[in-house]
Amino acid sequence: MKKNLLITGIITLVLLFLLLQNWDVITQKGNPFPYLISAIKISESTPYIMVNKNEVITKANDESALIKDYEEQMKLKFKEQVGSGFIFTDGKKYYTITSEIYLSIYSVWTLPDVPGKQFIGKQ
Repeated sequence: MKKNLLITGIITLVLLFLLLQNWDVITQKGNPFPYLISAIKISESTPYIMVNKNEVITKANDESALIKDYEEQMKLKFKEQVGSGFIFTDGKKYYTITSEIYLSIYSVWTLPDVPGKQFIGKQ
């Protein structure tokens, strides 16, 4: 009984220590729960998840479905990639989707506001 309690206590302390050591990384975008819940929902059939109106999460380096769906739904043309940004145009204005790494295995994409349109993801 005492041995199990000791092991449980040690494991709890180690996990708490790891959590505190990585707290800045975990909370880099504020409240981590919407991002973590969305990340859990990513699968082969759902390669990206809307976190909120202007943010999408994907696995790192797996943005092709997001880019394709964004281009089709928003009726924009892909122009070029510059660093972590993807530039689209409607012929008059340019719109840039940017990404940043989240927890080293995910990318969080920030979508621009396009007047009169809203990206709703996979349907």
